[in-house]
Amino acid sequence: MDKFFEKKRSWSKYKDELLVHYITIYFQKLLMTGKTICYVDFFSGKGKFQDGSKGSPMLVIDSAIEAMGKSRSLGNKIVGIFNDKEYEMELANNLKLYDEEIDYVVLDMDFEDAHSEIVNQLKNVNVFYYLDPFGVKNMKYKYIELLNNEDAYTSEFLMNFNSIGFLRNACRAFKIDESEFEEIEELHSDDDEFEENKTKEWLKEVSNGVYYSTIIGEYYAGNIDFKQAEIQFVDKYVDELKKVFKYVMNIPIRSKITNCPKYRMIYGTNNLQGFLIMGDNMNKKWNLMKEEEQTFLFEFDLENRIVEFSIDEVLLENIKSFELSFDFIIAFVYLKYGPLYSFKEFRAGIKKLFKEDKVILRREPYLTKKTKKPSKGYPINQKDEKLWVKLKWDILIENH
Repeated sequence: MDKFFEKKRSWSKYKDELLVHYITIYFQKLLMTGKTICYVDFFSGKGKFQDGSKGSPMLVIDSAIEAMGKSRSLGNKIVGIFNDKEYEMELANNLKLYDEEIDYVVLDMDFEDAHSEIVNQLKNVNVFYYLDPFGVKNMKYKYIELLNNEDAYTSEFLMNFNSIGFLRNACRAFKIDESEFEEIEELHSDDDEFEENKTKEWLKEVSNGVYYSTIIGEYYAGNIDFKQAEIQFVDKYVDELKKVFKYVMNIPIRSKITNCPKYRMIYGTNNLQGFLIMGDNMNKKWNLMKEEEQTFLFEFDLENRIVEFSIDEVLLENIKSFELSFDFIIAFVYLKYGPLYSFKEFRAGIKKLFKEDKVILRREPYLTKKTKKPSKGYPINQKDEKLWVKLKWDILIENH
């Protein structure tokens, strides 16, 4: 595993950018709740790469210090809890420079012990859990389920999920050639440490079921390829997570945009505001990856499927005959399609539908605070402004 810390690779860069961009906004907004924020990193690593690049613990602490410096909410604070059984000494040493700037603790526990020690003690605080394990063997569903701690003020998680590693081990468990999945993993995970006769047991504990076996069967029969198998498995796994968290989405992290994912970044929350922010954030990182490749003749979704519908068509599909907030409509789209569109694109889409006289809009409040004139904006995720949307009757009849 030490090879991993030699230098920061492209997919690690995207992963950290996704985390840091969101956590910066998260800190700024959650400081205003008047509750302490606890950032919990169960698999922190060394905190720093050998090439000098900062790892996620240091990047997150930098964001936390900046957010507290800008916060007008005096007395509110951010506490960091960093855990790594193998690299606790290197991690503690790398974080020493922050001793006078932020409250944090470094632990050296196994994931199961750290989970038991930490989760149940976090009461009436905002908690953000970050899980970036080397493999998936520790990611038993029951532990993810318990992150939705009702005693916490709010709970959210972002997880690096090695879906390819999971399927590689599933192939091994069923005596199926795993070479296609194995080739994708440049650095093998520590999932290989499992005894072969126990593999099916932990696969079930991680996935919360045996649905993966049907997917592996379809792959073995040649009905789907390994990329389709990965997509189907992730879709099913996300459905399991939705039994615990209202809002769940994922973004594939690839070394190249057209490749099969190295892993999935999966986010879960019960908070609509956080879900929308993460959706917009994931979309920005996805577009950044596309821009760096600059090889596309068509528009693709996150699974490299050609996008057949425009944003206004997707919105129209999710708008009803009764009023829904624009925020909820965007959430429906994110839940169904993933973070395929940005806030900017959603605004352009609803504006187009309104100009085409297909929807009825109601803005709340009706008058702007500054000018006292009727509002003409298209607010998304705003505390004091809401946009309500419903279909016009003629469009409703036309669609049926």
